[in-house]
Amino acid sequence: LLLDLQNTEVLILALLVVGVLIAMAVSRMVSRAVLGHAQALRESEQKFSTVFHAAPIAQSLAALSDGTLVDVNEAWLQLNGFARKDEVVGKTPGELGLITDAEARERILDELRRSGSVHGAEIAARSRDGVPLALLMAMLPIEIGGRTFILTTNVDITGRKKTDEALRESR
Repeated sequence: LLLDLQNTEVLILALLVVGVLIAMAVSRMVSRAVLGHAQALRESEQKFSTVFHAAPIAQSLAALSDGTLVDVNEAWLQLNGFARKDEVVGKTPGELGLITDAEARERILDELRRSGSVHGAEIAARSRDGVPLALLMAMLPIEIGGRTFILTTNVDITGRKKTDEALRESR
């Protein structure tokens, strides 16, 4: 019986050591997976940032909660007549005086709430200098760092609208 007790203690000790080794191995694998996921997330956010800032089309990133601009690209600054991001970040397009059609803005926001995204919406706006703009918009919610933002893309269709109007008038 004494021999069996010693063998049992050795067996239990061996199982404990094996259990600790398995736990350490699993912990290392989980840590590597978490670090790999964090690295992949950082790389994904970096890719998004690169594409966002290099895009030749006006894009903005705004907080979902209140529409406050968090980031804009160079094309957005040029379209709206601003020289630097710090002139607009932290403000809404309404506070900047860019939206001239409040009803259309509300319809677009209603569509965003209802369907989750907006594609091909037209809205009247104006640049910082008061130049009227006709914009074709797309809005899409995106998650970055656990927060939801609205990515808005604006295409200036002012020239096309003027051409269409001139063709209608010439008939």
